[in-house]
Amino acid sequence: MDVVQKIPYILSLVSSLIVAIVSLQQLVEFQEICLRVSITLIEFYFIGMLVKKVLINIIQETKEKEELEKEQNIEQEQKEKIMEQNQNNENKNDKQDNNENEEIINEFSPLQPKEVIKDETKVISNMLKEK
Repeated sequence: MDVVQKIPYILSLVSSLIVAIVSLQQLVEFQEICLRVSITLIEFYFIGMLVKKVLINIIQETKEKEELEKEQNIEQEQKEKIMEQNQNNENKNDKQDNNENEEIINEFSPLQPKEVIKDETKVISNMLKEK
């Protein structure tokens, strides 16, 4: 970020240095060189200010996007944790239901026809005796 703040100064100084060197090679008078350098300093300073503003805006936008992505990731992780907890609770409930069903199945004994027939004959015989 420090480099971005210094862009207008660096840009104007480098461009003025190039203008000064080119002017010296062309054997231009000293007053003309000073005029060219000062105009270049001012023009490129303003260009550097525009570049700086654009870069700062870009940096801020990327930071905002990163923050939004982090928030969305955190929200999604929380949702996933809630879903996992719900699934775990459902699994526990299913296991309890299965255990209850197993107990019922274990308590169940199949019907024995011989015993039923004996019991029924006793009941019928007792009814007949009573009459």
